[in-house]
Amino acid sequence: AGRSVWIVFDLSPTATIGATVGSRLPDNTSFATTGGSVFGATFPLSSGLTTVRGPLVTVTWANLAPPTARQGRSNVPMLGLTLSVDVGAATVTGFRLNKGGTSALDRDVAMAKVWLDDGDNLFDLGDTLIGRQPFVAGTTVIAGFALPVSAGTDRVLFVTYDIATTATVGATVTARLANERYVAVDPPASVDP
Repeated sequence: AGRSVWIVFDLSPTATIGATVGSRLPDNTSFATTGGSVFGATFPLSSGLTTVRGPLVTVTWANLAPPTARQGRSNVPMLGLTLSVDVGAATVTGFRLNKGGTSALDRDVAMAKVWLDDGDNLFDLGDTLIGRQPFVAGTTVIAGFALPVSAGTDRVLFVTYDIATTATVGATVTARLANERYVAVDPPASVDP
């Protein structure tokens, strides 16, 4: 009976980012056999090439927006973000947020804020404000921090809005990270699309 052989690689944690790896067996002498022979294959046997990448940050989210918020209310929860990394560690350095909804005025939201959870997975007074910015043309960038994320240890963040005292009554607002480019990480990490 025939046997299948799998060729696998264990990549070093210090492997060169962007390098490619693969395998190639030039001929049947690449196999050592005892009491048998190798036949039936068309040599050379070559795998595809795999590009070495750094840690991959994954962002999952939860909608925390209440159905209504009164004018002048501060710290209205909008999004819960959970950051995880597949291997090693990564540093998250910022977020871009878009304000959506029916609100046409940036000033309806006085301030967008990002908070680091204190470990209880609830937005509360124990959480730490790590950045805040107003919206300009429906978008804002909250950066200037260095948040480490390690494999096996998720980080939870909350996005909140301060609703302006003059916010348009009846208008709706949303918070949105449009794609992976809305999350800034230090190289060699990247963000899962």
